[in-house]
Amino acid sequence: EKKIAEDLTLSAQIGMWYANSKIISIPEIAKEDAYRMQAGKSINQPFLLEAIGFFKDWDDIRNSPLQTFGPTQPGDIKYKDQNKDGIIDDRDYYPIGNTSIPKFTAGLDLGIRYKNLYLNMFLEGVSGRSIILPSYYHAFQNDGQIPSMALGRWTENTKEKATYPRLSSHNNPNNHQVASSFWQRDGSYIKLRNLELGYYLPSSFTNRIGLRRASIFLNGTDLFSLDKVGVTDPEILSGYPAMRKFCIGISIEL
Repeated sequence: EKKIAEDLTLSAQIGMWYANSKIISIPEIAKEDAYRMQAGKSINQPFLLEAIGFFKDWDDIRNSPLQTFGPTQPGDIKYKDQNKDGIIDDRDYYPIGNTSIPKFTAGLDLGIRYKNLYLNMFLEGVSGRSIILPSYYHAFQNDGQIPSMALGRWTENTKEKATYPRLSSHNNPNNHQVASSFWQRDGSYIKLRNLELGYYLPSSFTNRIGLRRASIFLNGTDLFSLDKVGVTDPEILSGYPAMRKFCIGISIEL
């Protein structure tokens, strides 16, 4: 806290944390593909199929490695053959992205006071984490609904700019592999956790009524979030997202 003018005071506090993990040794069966071993990687490291686009046409399917997770058609997700054996199967799960636990976390608490008027805010940010979109983003699967992101679906007219695989009224096990980089997102975010605007009642008034200090305030929580996911809250992937709340109150110190 620093007084920069007779009636103006600023305060700032910042906290930063770094967390990482590494598996030094773990009982596991030796694998021909070294990238599939857990040793040397983070705890709960995601192993995913690497999505490399959509099949353009039937020739593209015939000239690509055989994908064994279900029949494929143009517009389906194409996966990378990590071990180059000509088949996309369980041996092609590759360590991609971070765990859901952030590597970096930071909090910034700012305050400004001018005479009896004050403004406080708290910002929180995390980075170095990955999330997997839940299965209800898989359009029409298991009699489910269609998410808004499916507006970018693959069709013959949109295949050059499609951002979502072709739609199917039947379950599509190839496109809706949960352990796929297509459904993985950067889970970093910055959130304004708290913002409070208040006014301290004059001491001449509070002393007269036997109070040490009193203020009236307007408070808001979870007012906005900046992230790269867009379709959902990266912090709370299922259920209700963090609710924006406002309250007006009086604070009294006896």
